[in-house]
Amino acid sequence: MVISIASLCIGLFVVLISETEIFKSKVIFEAVLVDDLSSLTLRLRENNNFELLPLTFLGYSKPFTGEYIVQGNKIIFIDRPYDNDFIGDTVYIINNKLIVQFDSKGIPDTSFANYFRIDKNELKNNMR
Repeated sequence: MVISIASLCIGLFVVLISETEIFKSKVIFEAVLVDDLSSLTLRLRENNNFELLPLTFLGYSKPFTGEYIVQGNKIIFIDRPYDNDFIGDTVYIINNKLIVQFDSKGIPDTSFANYFRIDKNELKNNMR
């Protein structure tokens, strides 16, 4: 009985600790897109992995994860960052915004809920 309880506690501890930031690579870039009822948080890690965390009024949804590369002011997602075409495979850092789309004239679309606000940026290749 004691062994079973100890095993259960150890297993629970391992599961909980694995979900924390302790064993993950350092976050070097974080940006947030806020909508009326939801938000998306993009985290780029030092090991070239990303996490896109959707938050709705119902709570967090399953995160999208994968790999990325940085070229100048472009972040190129090797793995699809979202389950539709809202976020393409390439986004652009322009000033303090992460631009998702451009209009037909090539001007960044900074209308409501069409860009990410950059909260943390330690990327080496950033063009600010």
